[in-house]
Amino acid sequence: MREGRSRTIVSAKGNRFLTALMAAVLIAVGLQACAATAKQAPPAVSLKAGTELAHFTAPPFTLHDQTGAAVTLQQMRGQVVLLTFLDTTCTTECPITAQYLDWTSQFLGKDSGRVVWLAMSVNPTNTVADAETFLHKNSVKVPLHVLLGNQAELAPLWKAYHIVVQPGADGDVQHTLGLYLIDAQGHEREWVDGGYDPKALGADIQSLLHEEG
Repeated sequence: MREGRSRTIVSAKGNRFLTALMAAVLIAVGLQACAATAKQAPPAVSLKAGTELAHFTAPPFTLHDQTGAAVTLQQMRGQVVLLTFLDTTCTTECPITAQYLDWTSQFLGKDSGRVVWLAMSVNPTNTVADAETFLHKNSVKVPLHVLLGNQAELAPLWKAYHIVVQPGADGDVQHTLGLYLIDAQGHEREWVDGGYDPKALGADIQSLLHEEG
């Protein structure tokens, strides 16, 4: 049973008046299915920055980052992964997303290097040059892999991760704002809405790092 959670939709180029709460569909599959899912639940760790999830395996993907390297979720097993979503041609909300990542990294200190930082594009027209310009212009300090792809590659992944993407006029992209924490076994452990407390998120990441030893 996939857990429902509220998501905030924002314009990647402003359009704050379009901000709205979106709810993922809660699918009832019966108590027996829920019990079967719970059999292999990992040790309980209290995560407080966002909404704790039901330990489902995160949807797999293979995309290329701004360096041209192939990035798969499977290759990240054994590491804690932070996965967010942004548009590299955005000049308002997405730079703020990047700033929050840097703030979170500061609270992690040396443990920041133990985290895999991923940002999946919500705009299929984003290019390698766009990604590099975004990282440089916004002085992004975390080693962020910007995952790029075309519509056919990205759209199924947005859906799998319950990310609403709505192309708007003049190239504006409205999309769900937030991030996932994925543990070393590849389980979705927490959804965190945009505008979170970086210190609280850092503490949650520390909890997952300590859980894995």
